[in-house]
Amino acid sequence: MESIKTNIAFTICDVNYLKYGFTLGDSFIQKEGERFSFYLILVNYKNIFDEKKRKEIKNNLIKVNSEVNVIWDDEIVEEQTRLSFYERYNIVEYCTSIKAAAFIYFLKAAAV
Repeated sequence: MESIKTNIAFTICDVNYLKYGFTLGDSFIQKEGERFSFYLILVNYKNIFDEKKRKEIKNNLIKVNSEVNVIWDDEIVEEQTRLSFYERYNIVEYCTSIKAAAFIYFLKAAAV
């Protein structure tokens, strides 16, 4: 877990909505970039991407905009919890359900 700025903003989105997440990140950075770090939490819903594909996606995103920090949902939510959420929730509900875990992740990272 990396140390982060005290002020952060984040959004959670599925890879299918990646362009919207990056647009939000770009807009936010243009306005608040000096005071905030922006994080894009990508959801690998139902584990459709293997580790190699996830690294490729993340590296390509960093090349597009190095100011948007990319985190995969499995860095925030334990695998067993994610799998049980997949059984109960659709993608929208899943993205909403992991917000609390995201806040905890960022609070712990800020304390480092």
